[in-house]
Amino acid sequence: MVYDLSRWCILNFVEIWGEAYGQVGASSSTPMDWLFRSVASNGIEWPNALEHPLFYVGVYAMIRLGTAFVDVFLVFAKYTGSLRASKTLFK
Repeated sequence: MVYDLSRWCILNFVEIWGEAYGQVGASSSTPMDWLFRSVASNGIEWPNALEHPLFYVGVYAMIRLGTAFVDVFLVFAKYTGSLRASKTLFK
């Protein structure tokens, strides 16, 4: 589920990023895409990507870092859970 959410955020953000260069993206096809577009664009003036490219790189990096932190937490939880289970089973 985390990967699906991350993938969905990246794809929609990349669409917004592409539109900031003046490219017209594909129209939203699902209700979730419409919801993301309305929330992401509601009252926000996205900066021009040619003038402020690091803004978009920074947002992209934050999405990827957030995903990485969640991944590390999930691995840690699985590892500690498996150690605890093995200790309980083999007492």
